[in-house]
Amino acid sequence: SNDFLLIVMLAAVFSGVAALFFFALYYFIDLYDQQKGLNRYRTVLMEKLHAETNFLKTQINPHFLFNTLNNIYSLALSHSGDAAVITRQLKSLIIYMLQECKKDKVSLSGEIEFLRNYINLEQLRNKQGQVDIQLQITGDAEGKEIAPLLLVNFIENAFKHGVKSGIDHAFVKINLLIMDKKLSLDMINSKPQGTQDQSKAIKEDSGIGIRNVERRLDLLYPDKHKLRISQSQKDYSVYLTIDL
Repeated sequence: SNDFLLIVMLAAVFSGVAALFFFALYYFIDLYDQQKGLNRYRTVLMEKLHAETNFLKTQINPHFLFNTLNNIYSLALSHSGDAAVITRQLKSLIIYMLQECKKDKVSLSGEIEFLRNYINLEQLRNKQGQVDIQLQITGDAEGKEIAPLLLVNFIENAFKHGVKSGIDHAFVKINLLIMDKKLSLDMINSKPQGTQDQSKAIKEDSGIGIRNVERRLDLLYPDKHKLRISQSQKDYSVYLTIDL
């Protein structure tokens, strides 16, 4: 009887262990399946994110190139000797966009050099006019990276709406501040008088450019950037900060 009781107790313990084993096995199999599903979802999400940001970049590049080529064409028609100089400047911009901007991230120093080249183009184009163009860069960009072509559309619009509109005593003032892991763009430019809703007008007239940059910022730097676009009676300003 004692042996029988022992057998029953061992059988009960074995059954409990077996049940616990199968329960644990089922739990881990289910957890594994959930993890696989989560990994598939994460992969698909990242692929969609990558595809969308690439699509937005391909929209921005032609927009920028078209406007610059249009400038060269206008200078060539006026037989300006600056057309050759601007063509060389444009070559460096195109090489940068073709070679570097395929990457998800580029060096911040390279992106700033790209902006310098673009601003040099605008200075050449506007050297006969009463245009005050200022660029100030503070801080060390070495060793830092940024998604490409995030800043140039804001600067392009500043020239397009603040200079090319035929404003007397036009100005574009650009300040870039690099501090630790944060980049700040503080920009102000003149605007045509009598425009009641300049921010709306600029967004509508610039087409996809600014909207795409805003979308890319939301995708690539969620909760890591702040963008403020504002205006007064005489000027239009953009303030952007990015945690690199």
